[in-house]
Amino acid sequence: MNHKTNLQKENNLQLKYGFQFTDLFNSKKLKELTDTFYNYYEKESPDEYAEFVKYRDAEGTGFEETAVSDVLIKSAGYLEKFLGDFFGISS
Repeated sequence: MNHKTNLQKENNLQLKYGFQFTDLFNSKKLKELTDTFYNYYEKESPDEYAEFVKYRDAEGTGFEETAVSDVLIKSAGYLEKFLGDFFGISS
């Protein structure tokens, strides 16, 4: 039995959005997961997502420290909700 098969058997998590546990160790699947989050964020709050995209694409350049904090704090809330849904957990 290979390492991937062992991981899947040991960690039979039920993940959402069509992902499997072993995908969390695959860079291409992690990129897909990132894109899935971006789609989720954009649907949940188009205006806040647009501000996040400006920040992300500029790599923070040109943003005041308080604006960076604002973008990151707002984004973190959506990431928290997304991950809770993804892993099937809630607070």
